[in-house]
Amino acid sequence: MVYAFEEQFNMIYSSITFMHIEDKLTAINKVAGLLKSGGRFVISIDKNQNEYIDIGNRKIKIYPDNPNDITGYIKAARLLLEKQFETKFAHIFVARKL
Repeated sequence: MVYAFEEQFNMIYSSITFMHIEDKLTAINKVAGLLKSGGRFVISIDKNQNEYIDIGNRKIKIYPDNPNDITGYIKAARLLLEKQFETKFAHIFVARKL
């Protein structure tokens, strides 16, 4: 799907949603294009590396995130990775558009 936006943003935040996106580089490039100069992108990715989420009566296909890949996508999108850390369940990245 393609969504058109008529403005740019100071901050875009994604919490444990990139696992549902197969083409992560395209998504991060889109985010970079939506940021104002100096704007920040904060993304958290799940540490779970399973390819499916089992919700009991069905399984949902996901695309697990890899911290090294996300770092590479952020750099490829010409964003500056300012901070990276992890919590018990997630890796967190803070990037800024120059």
